[in-house]
Amino acid sequence: MTNFHIISSSSFDLNSFESVENFVNSYPNFQTLVLKNEDELEILLKLIGIEKIKSKKLNEIYCKYWDLSDFNLPKYNEQEFDLFYQNWLKKTGRENSRDEYSNLIFLQNLNTKLNRSNYILLIIKENNEI
Repeated sequence: MTNFHIISSSSFDLNSFESVENFVNSYPNFQTLVLKNEDELEILLKLIGIEKIKSKKLNEIYCKYWDLSDFNLPKYNEQEFDLFYQNWLKKTGRENSRDEYSNLIFLQNLNTKLNRSNYILLIIKENNEI
């Protein structure tokens, strides 16, 4: 499994990815999304209406990120989220569980906050330190 960290911020500093401490201090409210791999990330992004977005690599600090700043995350009510979630389970073959549901609930609870930010980024550290 891979941890994809979601940050939203009014500013973005590449130096914040040099250490876990810098990352946590810079983005204390980050959310972690646990997916099998980048293929599942692509499925998720398509389901929320974001297609053909490429990752960017920061070689000097072994980090890869997807910049979602130009997109608005969908605002799901409870029924819409449940429909999205059922589609997610069908397309990924993942099992319905409390953990799985909780993994994606940020789409219903945090979308307004995320959409107000100047930057929305999904980040993975290649050495999985964060």
